[in-house]
Amino acid sequence: MPEAVGWTNVATGAMTGVSYHLSITKRGSALPNASGNVLLSTEPFLAQWKKGRSVEVTGAADGIKRRRHEVKGIRIRYANKGGAA
Repeated sequence: MPEAVGWTNVATGAMTGVSYHLSITKRGSALPNASGNVLLSTEPFLAQWKKGRSVEVTGAADGIKRRRHEVKGIRIRYANKGGAA
């Protein structure tokens, strides 16, 4: 696959707690010290490559603060359980 998926937990401060970020970056590039370019959530999630150029995200339904459905030509599908996203 021409792209790589990376995610990180970021403690953003005593008042805001932990947030979970998903980024799609070029293979081999460093994960930037910035918000994820795909998903920002207050709940953990799982991201998996699917066929072709798509990623499926599960979980985090009630904690999503920001999400995108396409990044760099890669489709992002949300298959959340336990809530609507």
